[in-house]
Amino acid sequence: TEIEPFGGAATCLGGAIRDPLSGRSYVYQAMRVTGASDPLLPVDKTIPGKLPPRKITTTAAAGYSS
Repeated sequence: TEIEPFGGAATCLGGAIRDPLSGRSYVYQAMRVTGASDPLLPVDKTIPGKLPPRKITTTAAAGYSS
């Protein structure tokens, strides 16, 4: 998710639903729990070369709900 927040979040949840279905199980609920740094951290405090925590958090949330 840190490399590509939207697509990473969307494919992760899709796999969590697909894998049990392939074993002929029923999927009735899914929850994605994730951890990230403080999304309120200022952009200038971000490690060079890394995405800001707020960008990761908001884009991943959009991917989960897509």
